[in-house]
Amino acid sequence: MKIQFLGTGGAFDPEYGNAAALVRSNGKAYLVDCGFTVYAKLKEHNLFNEIDYILLTHLHNDHTGSLANVLLHYNLISNPGEKMKIIYPAKKYRRQISDFLSVALIDTDKYVDWVSIKDTGNVQAIDTYGLHVKNYQTYGYYFREGNDVIAYSGDIGDGNFIFQKLKKNKITGAIVFHDITFDKDPCHTHYPVLMEHLEDHQIHGYHCNPEKNKIDNVIPLVADQPRFLVKKNL
Repeated sequence: MKIQFLGTGGAFDPEYGNAAALVRSNGKAYLVDCGFTVYAKLKEHNLFNEIDYILLTHLHNDHTGSLANVLLHYNLISNPGEKMKIIYPAKKYRRQISDFLSVALIDTDKYVDWVSIKDTGNVQAIDTYGLHVKNYQTYGYYFREGNDVIAYSGDIGDGNFIFQKLKKNKITGAIVFHDITFDKDPCHTHYPVLMEHLEDHQIHGYHCNPEKNKIDNVIPLVADQPRFLVKKNL
């Protein structure tokens, strides 16, 4: 498995790009999130045809802001007439995504081929409803290939939740890419909480401004690791 980020910043860190990643697992490539800086990054590196599926952690603008553009580019330019596959964990969430896109696309189904996560095999969703913003749907995901697991938290204020779910599923030694903040914020995970889980998993922080990092933080940041940043050939 391999993961490379197209951006590692939060909603207000456009200089680091919106947090989004390409995960390659079992011969397929998954774009996780598609914020307002992502379309430009995909075009810069000519990656549209690398994407087999799109996964969305939630519908905030820094995670979906260029999604309509990506779907249009795929359908009109890179693969004329073809639809991009979007994986949905639940029917209600599929409707939310469709309603969101209908403002820009009008007929969402003209551009989207919907795929239930149950039909993907090696991708699992972690329902994190209400843990980023009260009464708001969010998801984390994890990918399995053989004995290897990559987990992606999405935005989440409860820094223990993803690890509890991994433990419940008897997963240890995962590579966990986790939302991180350096000042306490109920919508995101404060870094000391993540440090408590370093014995069980390899953890890397994203969705942050690395310039605000704290001297006592030992969680490595994705932004500081070129091996996790997107290159032309995934």
